[in-house]
Amino acid sequence: MIVGDRVRQARTIKGLTQKQLADLVGVRQPAVAQFEHGSRQPSPETLEAIAFATAFPVAFFSKEQLTHFPFGTLLFRGKTRMSERERTEAHELAAILYEAIETLAKNIKPLPIKIPLLSDRRPSDAAELTRSAVGLSPHGPVRNLIHHLESAGVCVIAAPKPLSNRDGFSAWTSTNVPVIALSPEKPGDRQRWSATHELGHLVMHRQIKDTTRNLEREADAFAAAFLMPDSSIRPEMGSPTTLVTLARLKPRWGVSIAALAMQASRLGALTDGQLRYLYVQLSKHGWRTQEPENLAIPIERPRAFKKMAELLYGIPVDVRRLAADLALNPGLLKDVLDVQAEGVQQRAKRQNPRVLGFKD
Repeated sequence: MIVGDRVRQARTIKGLTQKQLADLVGVRQPAVAQFEHGSRQPSPETLEAIAFATAFPVAFFSKEQLTHFPFGTLLFRGKTRMSERERTEAHELAAILYEAIETLAKNIKPLPIKIPLLSDRRPSDAAELTRSAVGLSPHGPVRNLIHHLESAGVCVIAAPKPLSNRDGFSAWTSTNVPVIALSPEKPGDRQRWSATHELGHLVMHRQIKDTTRNLEREADAFAAAFLMPDSSIRPEMGSPTTLVTLARLKPRWGVSIAALAMQASRLGALTDGQLRYLYVQLSKHGWRTQEPENLAIPIERPRAFKKMAELLYGIPVDVRRLAADLALNPGLLKDVLDVQAEGVQQRAKRQNPRVLGFKD
């Protein structure tokens, strides 16, 4: 017996409409709809054709879903930029990746979830309390942000392909696990901001009680306070505040020049007119979309999924055995592993094969 939702998942992740899948497998569109609704079972030959067309193994289509993975911030963030199809594709891809992580995690002692729920706090207060909860000092820049999030029990998913018109999204699963999914191709400063923005949603907006505009504004205020605490960054702003002074701060704080300019304005180091002028200069140099390469912030990568796979399937990971156990395409899993961080030992061996004895 196939599970209808699996046909829908595979089709959606492949980016196919019901009509397109029907044409590929030699049936009519209503038949695909019936397969997905569970009111009709495909023949073995049709199932093989569906598996071939979607690049999912036949075994995938009989898997029961483990955990309900909600749309989370996909429901309200970026609606003007994302089509319904793009939103659904991003959600289904994150859902099966989370399911893979959940399956592996059954064999490993879970980390306690440390991030708080603070729906009644101001973003700046929520950010301060969250820094403390995840083991960060109240002062100074945040190093290794993704590591701290994973250590605090957040499941961070690096998508194996870009999320259309999205930097990331977040959700609480039905088993009360916080999840952040990130698009893999964004610059490091933008990725860190997106991850912290989504953390703000997880902390403050588990229950949606406001407009999209206000929710987004609060999440940005949370990200600014979390990554650039007022008491720490205010003395470093200097006078006058220019693109040059802000550019010097970027490598230390790991955020964009644009974010630093906005924070400088909020702290009174820039007037509204000066902020507008700086943004004009950013646009003139093309830095609104891509800031100077010599100031690039390294992209941080999650580690948890690859580490679990290495513990259970060896180093290097036996991808085919992993794929067979998860009933997923080996190519998809290889792409997922490729966007994960290496362990200390693997990095050391790659940089110097003679170096041994490192712990992960």
